[in-house]
Amino acid sequence: LVDEYWTGEHEVNGMIEIPAGKKLTLRDVTVSMSGYSEGDYVNSGLEVKGSLQTQGTVNLKNKNIFSKFKGITVLGNLSGESISINGAWRGITLLPSGNVNLNQLTITNCTTGMHLLGGTMASISGTISNCEEYGVKEDGNGTYSYEGLAITGCGRSRYKDGKAE
Repeated sequence: LVDEYWTGEHEVNGMIEIPAGKKLTLRDVTVSMSGYSEGDYVNSGLEVKGSLQTQGTVNLKNKNIFSKFKGITVLGNLSGESISINGAWRGITLLPSGNVNLNQLTITNCTTGMHLLGGTMASISGTISNCEEYGVKEDGNGTYSYEGLAITGCGRSRYKDGKAE
């Protein structure tokens, strides 16, 4: 396995795993996610055990009009300039071993924008909008800083300490 660099347009049909010790760089890219249905979502997305680096304009979007793709699960590092996620089940799922450090984040039309189960999230600016359930759902202890995110049009803006806002 080697580090990879994507640019342009790509279609992903299934799960992409970035193994520990490896890096995927996305630069000025649009990635359309599709795959087979697993109930409420499509088995397609990114599982980051290594490093996902964004440069320029990065768009992840759902190609399936009937189901959402899984989104990005972060066990390693997600960092860079900006990323836009549209039509995911969970835009970003942050696990205890994960680290997210983005300058700009846009999440739209997801079931939940960010599901935080631990790990570290550095200060981020941007928007989370039109998510069916939550903009941000904190279900685990971690270090989270996302005050720069505007959360609008979601079922609930936030869930923290067992309480929905």
